[in-house]
Amino acid sequence: MPTSDAQAATASDFSVKGNAGADWDAALTKWVQEHAYYPQAAIEQNQEGTATVEFTVDRQGHVTGLKLLDSAGSPFLDQAWEQLFRDNTLPPFPPDAKDDHVTVRYTVHYQLIR
Repeated sequence: MPTSDAQAATASDFSVKGNAGADWDAALTKWVQEHAYYPQAAIEQNQEGTATVEFTVDRQGHVTGLKLLDSAGSPFLDQAWEQLFRDNTLPPFPPDAKDDHVTVRYTVHYQLIR
C-alpha cells in the first residue's frame, strides 16, 4: 500500500462472503494496494493499530452498509480506512460472478518502522 512516509507500512487481509467471480479477490487486493495510505497525522503522532471494516459490494463495485468493526485506536487510522471504501467505487464483478452482492470484511494493520 502506498504510504505518505518511508518509515510507515501497512498490510491487510480480507474475507468475502459470497461469489464475486474468479478474479475479483485479486482485483480488490490490487485496488486496495493502489489506493490505501498511512495518514500523515498518524505518522507524526506515532500511531499504529489494526482496524477492521465490513461492507456490502454490488456487481458494479458500489459499497453500502459500511461499518467499523474494530478500531485501530486512532481516529486518523480509522477514518482513513473507512473513507477508502466509503468514498470510492471498487472494481466491478467479472461476468462469472454468481452473486449480485457480497459481504467483505477487510482488516488493515498500520505499523511504523522503527
